[in-house]
Amino acid sequence: MKSLRMHNEDKGMTLVEVLVAMVILLILVVAFTSFIGWNFTSIFIMGEKSKAIASAMEKTDQLYALVWNAGDPTTAEYLLKNPEMGWKEAYEDIFDGTDGIPEYYYEKRTVEVEDGSYISYEEGFEVTVVVSYREGMHHVELESFIKEPETS
Repeated sequence: MKSLRMHNEDKGMTLVEVLVAMVILLILVVAFTSFIGWNFTSIFIMGEKSKAIASAMEKTDQLYALVWNAGDPTTAEYLLKNPEMGWKEAYEDIFDGTDGIPEYYYEKRTVEVEDGSYISYEEGFEVTVVVSYREGMHHVELESFIKEPETS
């Protein structure tokens, strides 16, 4: 007589196996989600930094134009000392600014310019422009030398 018992080879997954699989899947989802969140934050920070760099470059261009259109070094220096344009009297003060608002400091300098075997000296203004972003936690600093206008 044949046995009435059936042999079932496919028993399925046990509860422990299901729980282990769910934990592994949960770990992967949490890791991926936090990675995506970090990437979005980095993208926004880089966007803010790019805006700050553009603002600093624009302010530097304005200062170049101001100096060159002044006509003489005395007028140029007078025009640079305008607090409404963002000028600060002390270097340390340019780091206390409002987000996105460029502030600058300058010092009158003489620089050595080498052109092959010829060395000359140029008078001008060493300008440092700073733009803060991320509520003052970060800043962009741009330094430039603006040659004094030549008097006719």
